[in-house]
Amino acid sequence: MIRILVVVLLIASGLPTTAQDNADSPVIALLKELKPLPKIHYSWPFPLDKLPDDLLFEYAHLTNAASLSGEWSKVEHVDRAVGICQRVNAAKPKMRASIGINYSVWHRRFGTDLPPADVGPTHLG
Repeated sequence: MIRILVVVLLIASGLPTTAQDNADSPVIALLKELKPLPKIHYSWPFPLDKLPDDLLFEYAHLTNAASLSGEWSKVEHVDRAVGICQRVNAAKPKMRASIGINYSVWHRRFGTDLPPADVGPTHLG
Protein backbone atom coordinates (compact mmCIF):
# COMPACT_ATOMS: atom_id res chain seq x y z
CA MET A 1 0.00 0.00 0.00
CA ILE A 2 2.83 2.38 0.79
CA ARG A 3 4.38 1.77 -2.63
CA ILE A 4 1.19 2.80 -4.41
CA LEU A 5 1.00 5.95 -2.29
CA VAL A 6 4.55 6.79 -3.32
CA VAL A 7 3.58 6.26 -6.96
CA VAL A 8 0.53 8.50 -6.60
CA LEU A 9 2.74 11.21 -5.10
CA LEU A 10 5.21 10.85 -7.96
CA ILE A 11 2.40 11.16 -10.49
CA ALA A 12 0.94 14.17 -8.73
CA SER A 13 4.37 15.80 -8.57
CA GLY A 14 4.48 15.86 -12.34
CA LEU A 15 7.42 13.50 -12.82
CA PRO A 16 6.03 11.77 -15.95
CA THR A 17 3.89 14.49 -17.51
CA THR A 18 4.47 14.45 -21.23
CA ALA A 19 3.43 12.23 -24.08
CA GLN A 20 7.16 11.59 -24.73
CA ASP A 21 7.33 9.49 -21.56
CA ASN A 22 7.07 5.81 -22.40
CA ALA A 23 7.00 2.32 -20.99
CA ASP A 24 10.66 2.70 -19.93
CA SER A 25 9.75 5.34 -17.36
CA PRO A 26 10.88 4.42 -13.82
CA VAL A 27 7.42 5.24 -12.48
CA ILE A 28 5.74 2.97 -15.02
CA ALA A 29 8.26 0.22 -14.22
CA LEU A 30 7.41 0.57 -10.53
CA LEU A 31 3.67 0.39 -11.29
CA LYS A 32 4.15 -2.79 -13.33
CA GLU A 33 5.72 -4.50 -10.30
CA LEU A 34 2.64 -3.93 -8.14
CA LYS A 35 -0.36 -6.23 -7.87
CA PRO A 36 -3.82 -4.74 -8.53
CA LEU A 37 -5.72 -3.69 -5.44
CA PRO A 38 -8.42 -6.14 -4.26
CA LYS A 39 -11.24 -3.61 -4.72
CA ILE A 40 -11.96 -0.55 -6.84
CA HIS A 41 -10.18 2.61 -5.69
CA TYR A 42 -11.49 5.79 -7.25
CA SER A 43 -9.20 8.79 -6.92
CA TRP A 44 -9.26 12.50 -7.43
CA PRO A 45 -9.39 13.02 -11.22
CA PHE A 46 -6.04 13.03 -12.97
CA PRO A 47 -5.26 15.63 -15.62
CA LEU A 48 -6.01 13.31 -18.55
CA ASP A 49 -4.65 15.79 -21.07
CA LYS A 50 -1.19 15.75 -19.46
CA LEU A 51 -0.41 12.11 -18.61
CA PRO A 52 0.82 9.45 -21.06
CA ASP A 53 -1.35 6.45 -21.91
CA ASP A 54 1.14 3.93 -20.47
CA LEU A 55 1.01 5.64 -17.09
CA LEU A 56 -2.79 5.89 -17.10
CA PHE A 57 -3.09 2.25 -18.13
CA GLU A 58 -0.87 1.00 -15.30
CA TYR A 59 -2.64 3.19 -12.74
CA ALA A 60 -6.09 2.01 -13.90
CA HIS A 61 -4.85 -1.58 -13.88
CA LEU A 62 -3.77 -1.20 -10.24
CA THR A 63 -6.79 0.73 -8.96
CA ASN A 64 -9.41 -0.88 -11.23
CA ALA A 65 -10.60 2.63 -12.09
CA ALA A 66 -10.16 5.80 -14.10
CA SER A 67 -11.51 8.93 -12.46
CA LEU A 68 -12.90 11.98 -14.23
CA SER A 69 -14.13 15.36 -13.11
CA GLY A 70 -17.87 15.80 -13.62
CA GLU A 71 -17.34 19.53 -13.82
CA TRP A 72 -14.29 20.01 -16.01
CA SER A 73 -13.88 16.91 -18.16
CA LYS A 74 -14.24 17.29 -21.89
CA VAL A 75 -15.51 14.70 -24.36
CA GLU A 76 -11.95 13.75 -25.26
CA HIS A 77 -11.21 13.06 -21.55
CA VAL A 78 -14.21 10.73 -21.34
CA ASP A 79 -13.13 8.99 -24.54
CA ARG A 80 -9.61 8.57 -23.21
CA ALA A 81 -10.80 7.16 -19.87
CA VAL A 82 -13.08 4.72 -21.71
CA GLY A 83 -10.17 3.65 -23.91
CA ILE A 84 -7.88 3.13 -20.93
CA CYS A 85 -10.52 1.02 -19.14
CA GLN A 86 -11.09 -1.00 -22.33
CA ARG A 87 -7.34 -1.75 -22.52
CA VAL A 88 -7.28 -2.82 -18.87
CA ASN A 89 -10.36 -5.00 -19.30
CA ALA A 90 -9.00 -6.58 -22.50
CA ALA A 91 -6.16 -7.96 -20.34
CA LYS A 92 -8.86 -9.94 -18.47
CA PRO A 93 -8.16 -8.79 -14.92
CA LYS A 94 -9.91 -10.38 -11.95
CA MET A 95 -11.84 -7.14 -11.48
CA ARG A 96 -12.93 -5.01 -14.42
CA ALA A 97 -11.86 -1.36 -14.47
CA SER A 98 -14.63 1.23 -14.34
CA ILE A 99 -14.95 5.00 -14.53
CA GLY A 100 -15.55 7.16 -11.48
CA ILE A 101 -16.92 10.66 -11.81
CA ASN A 102 -15.97 13.16 -9.15
CA TYR A 103 -18.54 15.93 -8.89
CA SER A 104 -18.01 18.29 -5.98
CA VAL A 105 -21.02 20.52 -6.40
CA TRP A 106 -20.98 21.46 -2.74
CA HIS A 107 -17.86 23.55 -3.22
CA ARG A 108 -19.62 26.03 -5.49
CA ARG A 109 -23.35 25.69 -5.12
CA PHE A 110 -23.92 25.90 -1.38
CA GLY A 111 -22.62 28.10 1.40
CA THR A 112 -19.20 27.10 2.69
CA ASP A 113 -20.42 27.61 6.24
CA LEU A 114 -23.26 25.07 5.86
CA PRO A 115 -22.94 21.46 7.01
CA PRO A 116 -22.99 18.70 4.35
CA ALA A 117 -26.46 17.51 5.46
CA ASP A 118 -28.03 20.97 5.21
CA VAL A 119 -31.62 20.93 3.90
CA GLY A 120 -32.26 24.68 4.22
CA PRO A 121 -33.21 27.13 1.45
CA THR A 122 -30.14 26.49 -0.71
CA HIS A 123 -30.87 22.76 -0.71
CA LEU A 124 -33.78 23.15 -3.14
CA GLY A 125 -31.69 25.10 -5.61
